[in-house]
Amino acid sequence: MGISATLRFQWLRSLSVATAFRRRGHPSQLRIGVRLTLCFATIVLLMIASHAFTLWQFDRVRSQEERMHQLDQESRAVLRVHADLLNLRNELQDLAAAGDAKNFAIKASEMRSRFLDQVEEANRALRRRSGTSRDRTMLSTLETIQSSLPGQIDALTDLANAGDWPAVRLRVQNQVAPLSSLTSQLVEKVDSEVTEETAEAQQSIGRLERRVFAMHILAAFLALLVAGILGTVVTRSITRPLALLDAGAHALALGDFRHQVAVDGIDELATLAKAFNDAAQRLDTLYGALRASEERFRSVVAAAPVGIAVLDESSTIRIFNQRFLEITGLTEEKAAALKLNDPSIAVMYENGTPCPTSERPSQKAIATGKPVLNEVMRSLDRATGELRWILTSAWPLLRADGTVSQVITTLTDITQQKEVEEELRSGRELLAQAQHAAQLGCFELDLRTRKVVWSAEMADLFGLPPGTLVGRHEDWVSLIYPEDREFAQQSFADTLKTGESIAEYRILRRVDSEIRWVESRGRILFDDAGQPLRLIGVTMDITGRKSAEEALRRSEEEFHIIFEHAAIGMVLVDPAGYLLRSNPAFRLMLGYDERELPHLTFADVTHPDDVNENRSLYQDVLDGKLDRYQVKKRYIRKDGEVRSARLTVSALRAESGEVRYCVAMVEDITSQEIAEYTLLQMSRRLLRIQEEEQRRIAREVHDSTSQELTALTLNLGALKASALEIPEKARNQIAESLALAKQVAREIRTFSYLLHPPMLNELGLWAALRMFVQEFRERSGLEVDLKIARQLESEKLDNNQQMALYRFVQEALANVHRHSGSKTASVQFRLKRPAIEASVADSGHGIAPALLNEIRESNGMAAGVGVSGMHERIAFVGGKLEIKSDEHGAKFTAVIPLEYREMFPDRWLTGSAKEPRTVEIESPSSD
Repeated sequence: MGISATLRFQWLRSLSVATAFRRRGHPSQLRIGVRLTLCFATIVLLMIASHAFTLWQFDRVRSQEERMHQLDQESRAVLRVHADLLNLRNELQDLAAAGDAKNFAIKASEMRSRFLDQVEEANRALRRRSGTSRDRTMLSTLETIQSSLPGQIDALTDLANAGDWPAVRLRVQNQVAPLSSLTSQLVEKVDSEVTEETAEAQQSIGRLERRVFAMHILAAFLALLVAGILGTVVTRSITRPLALLDAGAHALALGDFRHQVAVDGIDELATLAKAFNDAAQRLDTLYGALRASEERFRSVVAAAPVGIAVLDESSTIRIFNQRFLEITGLTEEKAAALKLNDPSIAVMYENGTPCPTSERPSQKAIATGKPVLNEVMRSLDRATGELRWILTSAWPLLRADGTVSQVITTLTDITQQKEVEEELRSGRELLAQAQHAAQLGCFELDLRTRKVVWSAEMADLFGLPPGTLVGRHEDWVSLIYPEDREFAQQSFADTLKTGESIAEYRILRRVDSEIRWVESRGRILFDDAGQPLRLIGVTMDITGRKSAEEALRRSEEEFHIIFEHAAIGMVLVDPAGYLLRSNPAFRLMLGYDERELPHLTFADVTHPDDVNENRSLYQDVLDGKLDRYQVKKRYIRKDGEVRSARLTVSALRAESGEVRYCVAMVEDITSQEIAEYTLLQMSRRLLRIQEEEQRRIAREVHDSTSQELTALTLNLGALKASALEIPEKARNQIAESLALAKQVAREIRTFSYLLHPPMLNELGLWAALRMFVQEFRERSGLEVDLKIARQLESEKLDNNQQMALYRFVQEALANVHRHSGSKTASVQFRLKRPAIEASVADSGHGIAPALLNEIRESNGMAAGVGVSGMHERIAFVGGKLEIKSDEHGAKFTAVIPLEYREMFPDRWLTGSAKEPRTVEIESPSSD
């Protein structure tokens, strides 16, 4: 169906093409492309038809081959059934001979399934062509075998299971074996049919091959014949008009512009002939016009305001006008035979250097054959001897071979123009430098044409490509940031009403999409009728100013938030000391409202005893000696209450270095001071109680227990020395008890001495220390070196100072003995006015860095009671404790002032006196 439809379509198409060709009447009535296409299509159609017929015949051959293949499959399927039946009979006989019922049942089932599959496959092969089979009994034979064999095998299996093997063998011989004769007959029938049909298919294939061969020869001959006929007709329809066009071209070359080519048909060659005839008529008209144009040219040259000279190829002047003589200062006689490449004619470059003859415009045009346009030269006027600025151009006229026949040279005197340009250039340079220095761009908008002219600075500001100096108003608007366009348009409308405007808006630079702030100032120029004519103005980049303003605004907002919501007091103080501005925390601390404080100075709210010190530090900041300072001071509230505070003052200076105002941060520490004072008072009280209790215990132990032990020792000694007859064992026990009593007495004396050394009050600190160190050497076995500066022997210390230093040495040596692992220790006292420095060092393994950091951060609490007690006693007398440690050992250093003072006296809280304070200052930077 597919091949026949294709042939029918190709035949209809050929018929339509032939009909169209007949309607045209002649090939020249068709376009050349159509003719060639028709020829090619006809040949292709013939080839397609021959190939379609060949494919059809090949399809028939393929059908015969498929038929032979099916016959072969039928024959093979039937043979396999016959072979499988024979194998089945033989295997059943072998199984019956074996006498194994279980194996017989399994094998018989497998063989039955395999045989039935082969029968089914043969049945399908025969049914595929059952409609063309000559013998209808083959299918019934297969069905008989297929239906009878399973029952026979089942019966054999039952007999085998019953153990009746003779019956099994007899049944195989009498019922299964006859089936092989049926399959043998079936094989013979199938083989007979396959042989006959195969012979028929081979004959059919032979006929188809001969038909295809003959069709190919006939198609090739027809294609060659049609191609030859069509090629001859189409070629002649093209070559004949071409011969006519060639004859017309020869006539045109000879100058016969009236020659006309015969036009026949409507193809491309006919169109070309019409164009040729039209061109010949136009050439005839142009030659007439050229003669008239030459006459007009001569009159134009004579009346032209520029100097014109026509040179031949040797640079000799052939034609010139009067203006040429005026510019060069030549006479007609001198100009008639003058050569412009004459070295005697002084010609210079624009910069004043002489111009070689080969570089003059006319010579370059002759040498290169290309025009030289608008070169500025300087030439000497032959009549006046003055140098003139000349704008010259040279235009070569070429021959047919490309050589130069003549050169038309024009000269324009631009001397006055150059003088004006020089003045304008100087002015523009000054203006450009001023604009560049001010980052200022200029613009001019023609309100009638909407054309905008930008300066180079303006184009650079808006990010336009270099050289973009002219645009339209819409282009300008497109560069404005979208959110500001409406505002800019409104400003432009207001400018048209008021005549002047100033506007700030953002632009989106085209080159890098950067957003910038600009300020534009414009002014309208009106014509005589009062109508707006042009808008001129300047635009300046104010991005830096806007950024600074925005940063200042954010900074002010952040400062306002911090200032108003700070938990500590903050106040701005002017150089005169007035409290310009304060936050709620500061006002709450002093009890003033916002209207009262600006009329007060910092001295008005400062405790009288602290005013002089504060004023001195504040003056140092104003003078530039300090950048900032921090001090603890007292304030007087509005209700007269004294408040303690930690004050930090820093200066804000102008660019000139002058202080604009100072920022003071005031942290109220009254509660902290009271808490520290209360804690210290409690600690001091506990220390006193501890010393008194230790003194009482030491006295009780010394006055009672020690005396009783002494009496006990005397009694035991007397008992030991008595002449009574005492058993040896009792005498030994008395001796041991006497030794123990003496040892206990010594330890009690030592314990009493450690609790409260009586020598401290009787002999003083230094003697008590020497005795303690001596006894410590004896008790601990450590080698302790004690050094006391000679200057300290005459110093009298307060009892609290003596006790603090004594307990420091006592606890430090106890730590050395218990924890350091050192065999030596060094105790030194030095006088470093106005303080005493005491140190205890060892050569042990030191303190771990982590533990040392914890001890320092917790004021000794992390090391236990001993170190924390040392810290409290030293702090109680106004001193400080320092601990250093490394792999070579540890060193405890206590520094106490010679003049005894208690920390946080009651007068500090009441404000009746002032405690000396350490002031933290920060000097001005060196840079």
